[in-house]
Amino acid sequence: MDVLEILIEARALIEGPARWTQGCFARNQSWYPVSVNEGDASCWCSIGALRRVNRGLSPTVIEAESLLDRCSGGDMVKFNDTSSHAEVLEVFDAAIERARDGYY
Repeated sequence: MDVLEILIEARALIEGPARWTQGCFARNQSWYPVSVNEGDASCWCSIGALRRVNRGLSPTVIEAESLLDRCSGGDMVKFNDTSSHAEVLEVFDAAIERARDGYY
């Protein structure tokens, strides 16, 4: 997967508010933190979603995280945890546009 594909799939994964979380990378339906690739994970933060669609950390995921950081003003983890779901999706949209333009 390339950066653009990872961003698009991660955004789709958390597009529904019930599939997005704050405060940890992933949670199960009982709202307990779990690994992003855990079988019962049901919602993810923005960074957890990137790692889920790629099945872990890789140089490409790191590039996608870096692009989200730049689009969020510097720290996507903090932005995810202090912003609304809609604001997080807006950052994904901006990062997707930059990736489409080849700007990482």
